[in-house]
Amino acid sequence: MVPFQLTNFPAKCSPTPPPSGSSLLLKTSFNLMKSFQVIVPAFLLLPPLIMFMFYQVCNVDTRVNRCFLLGLQRALPIRILTVGKKRSRGVQLLVDEYIEKIGLYCPVDDVRVKSNPKNARDVMAQIEHEDMASMARIRSDEWVIMLDEHGLDVNSEKMASLFGDAMNTGASSLLFCIGGPYGHGRQVRERANLSIKLSSLVLNHEIALIVLMEQIYRTWTILKGQKYHH
Repeated sequence: MVPFQLTNFPAKCSPTPPPSGSSLLLKTSFNLMKSFQVIVPAFLLLPPLIMFMFYQVCNVDTRVNRCFLLGLQRALPIRILTVGKKRSRGVQLLVDEYIEKIGLYCPVDDVRVKSNPKNARDVMAQIEHEDMASMARIRSDEWVIMLDEHGLDVNSEKMASLFGDAMNTGASSLLFCIGGPYGHGRQVRERANLSIKLSSLVLNHEIALIVLMEQIYRTWTILKGQKYHH
């Protein structure tokens, strides 16, 4: 193996790290080796050079870095729990279409709970029954995001960051909960790890489902750096 001397690098080939802690460390290492006239085999320089080039790419947009991290991990399965009556044919066609699209990135499960499962006449009783039915379908190790009109207002980029946060928890899956006509019950509210809203407007649960699924698909295209979100 033929060693070479760092001081013999032409000026035009000298790397110019970006101004950050990681690049500063890399730059300092290069300067130290120059100062001490260190002779090193070429293969020893490959790891820092690869790190430098990767940092240059990730420095363009932090979402690229998150996408890289997601690529190293398993795709977190997504489950969408909705409380409601039988869906219209048009809504179900859209749901099926987005399940197919999202399925290219991660497993996705459409979980349905019948609205007013015990045909209660009292609104509070109906909410309680739907609450119990929903809790029976929520797994103990899931990261639960509840959709609520009073929840955190998020944009598409923030939604993408929520995916990364859920992965870091070690959860088995990411569950989105869409309540029935009178909203979520006490148990679901207490179980939820996070509450978000899709709009300041009150949305029909079927419309909310379509909007959510489109945003999940959009989130994945953001994380993958694909040309869908502008």
